[in-house]
Amino acid sequence: MEGSQEGQPRWEQFYVCSKALNETLRQRTPPFPCNPIYRYIYTYHPLEYAGEIYRNFLEKYLNGPKKILFVGMNPSRYGSLQTGIPFGDIVTVRDRMQLRAAIHNPPMLYPNIPVTGLDSLEDDEEISSTRFWNLIKSIFKDEEDFINRFFINCFVHNFCPLVFVGNNGYNVSFESLAEKIPKETMTIMEEACLKTLQEHVESSYSS
Repeated sequence: MEGSQEGQPRWEQFYVCSKALNETLRQRTPPFPCNPIYRYIYTYHPLEYAGEIYRNFLEKYLNGPKKILFVGMNPSRYGSLQTGIPFGDIVTVRDRMQLRAAIHNPPMLYPNIPVTGLDSLEDDEEISSTRFWNLIKSIFKDEEDFINRFFINCFVHNFCPLVFVGNNGYNVSFESLAEKIPKETMTIMEEACLKTLQEHVESSYSS
């Protein structure tokens, strides 16, 4: 697919597909045990309560086919749970990407995991996200516009758009849930990820 389909720009097609996947998972992902110590009891849907800033992100950076796609497992507590952006730690989204939009509270909040969006404390930065962007920064020789240069040929995406919270108040890793997720649900996410590769990553780089 090149450019747009049925009059929609590429970023908007991607947004529609992401929302559809999120809604499908909402209907198919009931609570279930994830290990003997704690159970997953809450699900956060960043594509819903942070949908506006996610749209802004796509419109700004998904402006053509990419050569490389980086895929994360699912949103992190101090990263895309707060910002709605894959690999989206607060400093990167707010200061480097310069994205701004309202981020609302989800309908159900675990008491110890509020959604404070771009107002989150910098001390609460997501380590994996900051490590990722610091690596990208080093590759581009610490140039000030390394974010824009990165998105010329690359993009970032989450395999699963949901956040799972256990009764201890911490993220339940997707890895620990993978064997518990119904096969049909896993297939839906795998097919959505494959479609992303096929439609947004140049074929010569997608193997």
